[in-house]
Amino acid sequence: PVVEDWGSNVALASLGTLAEASSEEGTSPAVGAIDGNNTGGSAWRSGEANVLPQTLTVSLASPATINRVAIWSYSPRGYDIEVLMPDGSWRNLATVRDETYRRFRTLTFDPVQTDTVRMTVVDSHTPKVEIAEIELYGTGAAAGKSVELVNWALAENGASATASSELVKEATVATQDWGAKEPTIKKISLEGRAAHAIDGKRQISTWQDFFPTTWMADPSKPLPQWLEIRFDQKRTLNSLTVYTIAFARWTPETSGIRDWDVEAWDGKEWQVVDSVVDNVRVSKVSRFKTPVTTDRVRIVVKATNDSEGTVGIMEVEAFGPR
Repeated sequence: PVVEDWGSNVALASLGTLAEASSEEGTSPAVGAIDGNNTGGSAWRSGEANVLPQTLTVSLASPATINRVAIWSYSPRGYDIEVLMPDGSWRNLATVRDETYRRFRTLTFDPVQTDTVRMTVVDSHTPKVEIAEIELYGTGAAAGKSVELVNWALAENGASATASSELVKEATVATQDWGAKEPTIKKISLEGRAAHAIDGKRQISTWQDFFPTTWMADPSKPLPQWLEIRFDQKRTLNSLTVYTIAFARWTPETSGIRDWDVEAWDGKEWQVVDSVVDNVRVSKVSRFKTPVTTDRVRIVVKATNDSEGTVGIMEVEAFGPR
């Protein structure tokens, strides 16, 4: 489809928008639906086949007036679009049933101001619900530009990372080249460095990419284990998102971290600004009702879903104004 000039899409992770889902497949977390890629190369996909309803909730960095939702996906056959109102109630904007199998659809409605939009899929053309991209448009061409936020936890934005421990070990692997009679045996170094959690990579496609983009604590060390991120100066943060282990058989339910505290340094000591318990998601958002100003944050992992005690974080994002 040729998309018209509808203004700015305010539902972009680069603007500080956050996404959470009722379930997630390991390599297709909710954030895949708001990363600006509508080709299907990245997407949100629900965790279990033939389990409905499934929800995708998009939270904007600040309230915006919207009048259109655009959805890139073959999957949804029946769904509802709702917005969160100031009084805490949900207002239904659209109810769609028996949608044809097509890649793109858009819905318009009377302008409404909100900071949270929820899509509930009750019927699907595919076993798992998949959304390549969900976009929200405002009533003017400049909509969304005033809410642009920066991920200050990114190394290229001046952040650095340290940890209570890091997993570094040698491993022997065998690879079979096409046409070769015998496999090639070689030793490789597996390094779960703290810096890997702020390199901007939150999804991987092969096991070789796992360690180069993941912080792994030394499994011989007891819990709690922590990952500390220092900014280049004091920053004001609206939210912090943790992406835990998610690849192939390593799912959040079996290998991800479960319980942790988000702490901020107040100049004298660490203050707990959010606590997460019983996590089984790829990504978990801590949104601060009162923005937090600090020069460093720390994720203190207190429990993991892994039976062997593995602690791993693929990425940490901390959004705030420039």
